[in-house]
Amino acid sequence: MDIANLIGDRYKSKPTTYHRRLNNDPINGTLASGYIPKDRSHGSHYDYLTDSYHGLLIVSGTGTYSDSTTSLSVQPGDFIQRLPGRTHTTLITSDDYAEIYIILGKNLFHDLCELNVCQKHSPVLHPGIDFETIQSILHIQDQLSFLDNPELSLLVPQFISYLTRITYLSKTNNQSSSEKDILDLATKYIQQNIHTRLTVEEVANHVNLGYEKFRKLFASHYNMSPGNYIIHQRINKSQGMLSQRDYSIKEIAYQLGYVDTYTFSKQFKKITGRTPSDFQNIFV
Repeated sequence: MDIANLIGDRYKSKPTTYHRRLNNDPINGTLASGYIPKDRSHGSHYDYLTDSYHGLLIVSGTGTYSDSTTSLSVQPGDFIQRLPGRTHTTLITSDDYAEIYIILGKNLFHDLCELNVCQKHSPVLHPGIDFETIQSILHIQDQLSFLDNPELSLLVPQFISYLTRITYLSKTNNQSSSEKDILDLATKYIQQNIHTRLTVEEVANHVNLGYEKFRKLFASHYNMSPGNYIIHQRINKSQGMLSQRDYSIKEIAYQLGYVDTYTFSKQFKKITGRTPSDFQNIFV
């Protein structure tokens, strides 16, 4: 059973929302959390505006978020931030949509932004879903259900911890996506320039990274240095050219950026176990 089903089963016999106040201020004293399943007919919010902060972790289904500057599709693992004072629309696009939410007072939210716990310039974060995150928010909900008012302030650190984890996971995931984009750009550049005497420094410059940082990033993902990757790609390309017999070995070496036939033949045999001429004879 996946996390979404586990959460749904939990709320079959329990209340789904817990709204409390730290004080008499309806805007700045709010502490709340809950679980809401929605469908396309009744779940959407159009031109919605709130004075408090709402953080919505999508556990199932799909939708869209839009405001005056942003329009994004959302899915399980995304975290929608209803930011105080920002008019926005959340459109539900499937009938299996469900979210777990928290609500904080506006002043507390702005204080957390100053501490980099929250990101007020990013209405949609991408933390993903894991059991630790879900367990922490369910624990908060349990305590919201029974703590007396004087004890509610003890929950504030738990709200902060939850939001800190959401922000951290989102940053980590974005970094991973950014690294993937960099590596995709690098390998594409290598393929496009395989006929030149391409250097690792040129590739690093193309993706706007320093040589050492690029080399370590590349090696951590491909288990080989970028220099060896370039050599392997040249040899792979040469095998296709050798099999067609449209070029001499000397011409192939020249077209792939080698300074001479000897260097090409030496690298070819090291990687394939055969000389270029032996390989070519297989296709006679």
